[in-house]
Amino acid sequence: MKIHDLTQIAIGAALLASIGSIAIPIGPVPITLQMLGIMTVASVLGAKKADSPSSCICCSV
Repeated sequence: MKIHDLTQIAIGAALLASIGSIAIPIGPVPITLQMLGIMTVASVLGAKKADSPSSCICCSV
């Protein structure tokens, strides 16, 4: 992997970490914007690098 790829993955992981804490209180179960972040990161990074940011978030929690 190149430095450019690692930078994109780190920015994607930071985006997922920050957007995952935003919740919309609708009904008894709040909706988080984390799925929107995952879809956005996946569409920007492409198929090969899309799983790395979400794996970083899962491993760090």
